Amino acid sequence: MLDSGKKDHKILAVAVDDPEYNGFRDAAELPAHRLAMLRRFFQDYKTLEGKAVEVDEIEPMAATLPIIEEALARYSAQRRRGFRAFGKAGGKAHS
Repeated sequence: MLDSGKKDHKILAVAVDDPEYNGFRDAAELPAHRLAMLRRFFQDYKTLEGKAVEVDEIEPMAATLPIIEEALARYSAQRRRGFRAFGKAGGKAHS
């Protein structure tokens, strides 16, 4: 999705033991109504924050793997440097 003009990835995940969803392996397998509800959720919660938002198409699982791997690599690098320094470097500090 685009949040105030910037790419803001969202990853859909389900608990593997959840009987309602454990048969699904890709977002495309979800019922159309469920996908519409998810899109609306992301639209509404950003709008309530007063942000301009554009919800893109929901991409297949294969498209999320590089995003997750890149996020894990950034997290590992930041962890090695220390999170206190991250907050001072202009990023968002997380505890």
